[in-house]
Amino acid sequence: MKRLFKYIIVTLSIVLLISLVLSFNPLKLFEGEIQNSTAKSDSYENSESNESLNNDIFTGLTYVAFGDSITFGADYTRNYSPMDYPYPALVAESLELFSVTNKAVSGATLCNNSMNLVCMTDRILAHTEQADIISVMLGVNDYNRSLPLGDIDDKTKDTVYGSLNLIAEHFTTTQEDAFIFFMTPYKCKVGSRTYEDKNDAGYVLEDVANAVKEVASKYNIPVLDMFNEGRYELEMYNYGSDGIHPSQEFIKNYTAPQIAEFIRQNYRGKQ
Repeated sequence: MKRLFKYIIVTLSIVLLISLVLSFNPLKLFEGEIQNSTAKSDSYENSESNESLNNDIFTGLTYVAFGDSITFGADYTRNYSPMDYPYPALVAESLELFSVTNKAVSGATLCNNSMNLVCMTDRILAHTEQADIISVMLGVNDYNRSLPLGDIDDKTKDTVYGSLNLIAEHFTTTQEDAFIFFMTPYKCKVGSRTYEDKNDAGYVLEDVANAVKEVASKYNIPVLDMFNEGRYELEMYNYGSDGIHPSQEFIKNYTAPQIAEFIRQNYRGKQ
């Protein structure tokens, strides 16, 4: 009897052990790791997709930049000869754009002037070629030459406000599919005059920056406010500057990346 009982106990133990073995799934030990790994893989693929989507948005687009010597790329460290890579070229390279056209002219103003300087407003109003991205950075030479500031209701090329209004109206009606943005002048000095000094017309450079922002707001145009970007005032000299013209190094390390990132964050156009 004892032997039979012992036999039954051993048999039940073996059956129980076999049941446990058959029900055991070793993959369950790694299920969490497998799920985490899959999640990481999906995240990586999504990141790659987002990057590709970003490149797809800008690849094939055209960019036209209007401005003065800053946009043109007059390099103080090379006796104001053109730098090899002004910011429009570097921005186009960063965004992988199809093409870039630099329409800037050194010394150009927004307003009409009697000093034989280019009135960039004239050239902008004559520009009808379609572009995908258009930037305008002007005004420091108007301040330097003490050209009239005007007010927000002006619609003539004889004042800063009037010229900005004409430019904004022209681009928003003739370049409806383009991403248009303005840039304010940044804090700088011209000769012995700093941006805080009133010119002969009685206004300071910040008044020009405010005019750019006011007109842009009126026409729903994005603005990159360089005037309130402290790096120009504090660090531009460290890269070699006469106070207004950045060096190639500063343009490459700061200005161009700043503008490219602004476009990435604010671009509205063909998707």
